[in-house]
Amino acid sequence: MKTFRFLVVIILFTGLLSCEKEDSGKNEPHGWFLAGSHPEEYIIGVEDQDAQHGEKSGYIESVADTAHGFGTMCQWCMVDSFKGERVRMTGYVQSLASLTSYSMMWLRVDDYDRQIIADFDNMDDRPLTGTNYWTKCVIVFDVPESTNVIYYGVILQGPGKTWFDNISFEIVDSSVFKTAYTINQTFVAELPLNCPEGPVNPDFEE
Repeated sequence: MKTFRFLVVIILFTGLLSCEKEDSGKNEPHGWFLAGSHPEEYIIGVEDQDAQHGEKSGYIESVADTAHGFGTMCQWCMVDSFKGERVRMTGYVQSLASLTSYSMMWLRVDDYDRQIIADFDNMDDRPLTGTNYWTKCVIVFDVPESTNVIYYGVILQGPGKTWFDNISFEIVDSSVFKTAYTINQTFVAELPLNCPEGPVNPDFEE
């Protein structure tokens, strides 16, 4: 799935830089946005029927009989408090999908001082396939000593529905195994406007 990893890096990089917008009001989770290779084939929303934690969860669902690419429910924020640290992102993913569909938590670290994508992990080496009850997903990554923004969310590739809930970040010891890849891929972009200082609505309760 290395080709998929490469495509996700490129598409998310080019797509998310232009995703500074307000909530549409169509039941989309506060602070979360829709992006991907074929976002028109997916919708995102909030559901109060089944949550891993609390009363609500977020979801991404395909609206096309045959999905040609992937969609992601995502957000981004500054990580000044994590500079120079190893960090563990934890989230819970549930899916109702075909055996050919993939559900994956993902994260990317953009270093705006050096203009490089520093770390990236989309779980393409350990995806959830088909239908799964709430599953704990973990990404461990490094944050450089510079001006950084992290982009993260959940991916659905193929037909089905994927829920996402209870996302958290914590500093861990440098001995903890790192799952993210250091890719140092260059880009040219300015720091996103009105970038939150931390995660927004990570439990989808707002």
